[in-house]
Amino acid sequence: MASLAKDEETDFKPYQIKVKNLGGSPSKYNGDYIRELGQEYLETWMQTGAKVPSKQGFALFLASKQVCNPSTFYKWMNEDKPELSEITTAISMFQHEGLITNGLSGRFNPTITKLMLSKHGYSENNDQSGGITINIGRQDFDIDDSGTTIDVQTPGQLAKRSDNDQD
Repeated sequence: MASLAKDEETDFKPYQIKVKNLGGSPSKYNGDYIRELGQEYLETWMQTGAKVPSKQGFALFLASKQVCNPSTFYKWMNEDKPELSEITTAISMFQHEGLITNGLSGRFNPTITKLMLSKHGYSENNDQSGGITINIGRQDFDIDDSGTTIDVQTPGQLAKRSDNDQD
């Protein structure tokens, strides 16, 4: 099993969940309480030993507080719940920042980091022509999707091009 951090032992302590009310009535959604618990999760997720916050971690956190089970959480995510949307957006932003920071520093396994960053709009493109293509797509921002191509040339290519321009 691949670990997120290279050469690092984990002290992962998952949330303790008590299963209650199986088959009972569904949990009631309380936006203000969800927002409050979301803030608490964002302040305490590291105490579990997790390397980055996640929606799954928040679902388990809510279950540990006996607010709802994870399947109810995911059902709520598909409904119009602005408070939940705010929290999950913040979780995604913190996760993105953690992946970039720890991925670039070499603390996280590059393969797992690349896989997780694909959920944030990043993709790898192996251009066989020798050029570099950068594709960035983010749901959080408005981006003109008409596409832009950036030509990157080495200093040697620039020198050859300058010699040809003088002809």
